[in-house]
Amino acid sequence: MTAVLVIVLATAGCGSPSTPGSTSGTTAAQTPAQPTPAANGTTASPDVVSTDVSSSDATALDAAGTTWPLFRGNTRSTGVADSPLPDELTELWTLEIDGGMFEATTTIVDGVVYVGCLDSYFYAVDLATGEIKWKFQTDLGFKAAAAVRDGRVYVGDEDGRFFCLDAATGDQQWMIETNAEIDGCANFYGDNVLVGSQDATLYCLNRVDGSEIWTHQINDQIRCSITIVEDRVFVAGCDGVLHIINVADGQKIDEVELDDVTGCTPAAIDDDVYFGTEGGTIFAINWRTP
Repeated sequence: MTAVLVIVLATAGCGSPSTPGSTSGTTAAQTPAQPTPAANGTTASPDVVSTDVSSSDATALDAAGTTWPLFRGNTRSTGVADSPLPDELTELWTLEIDGGMFEATTTIVDGVVYVGCLDSYFYAVDLATGEIKWKFQTDLGFKAAAAVRDGRVYVGDEDGRFFCLDAATGDQQWMIETNAEIDGCANFYGDNVLVGSQDATLYCLNRVDGSEIWTHQINDQIRCSITIVEDRVFVAGCDGVLHIINVADGQKIDEVELDDVTGCTPAAIDDDVYFGTEGGTIFAINWRTP
């Protein structure tokens, strides 16, 4: 199998838990998250089948406005680009990874595309040329999108490890271990980074050193990416509840019972959040209304 990452001239369900070394449920007692140093995994190299750059002017990508630093582009998870699409989409290059498969969404910052692959590597790729700048290896690979801020990349893997990497070199800055797979993108609030895990826990960490600020546990897996508006975190859980959490201390503000489980990321526009469930219902919830 070959994974193919394609760049064009545009800005581009809940089930059984996936727990490293176990098939138990996600409500087990928490193991405190501790930052752990580890060697950089950027030296080993997967087989790159080809990097094909078309004759189009690849620098037009930067001119179009291409910063997309986390899943759906911003902390509210709206998924709306600031720049318009061109009249015609043109393929600029493709990158093929032998034995790989992409499930993660790309993020783009400062002319670099960041994306994890299921070949066990996380890639930083030059936006203009499609050339690999660096790669970081883990055991099982990555489904989650990365979040990028202040020269660092934050991403979780299928083993439940959450990494902070140097955006320029791929060197590992710190890592914490959760108790299950990480599917969603992290988000930022001040000096902190927040990420959910299938171990049913939302983690708030100091983004410089990975030290734990607080954790908030729900009754089933967290598969969605994290949405933040003002002082609130929104988590749509596999427990069939929309959780509204105080971003400062991790305490519950409110919750809304849903008709079914969901792993969808809430999108926040003005005072409303929007998301769907596996029961086929789309919700629009005013989060300012008690």
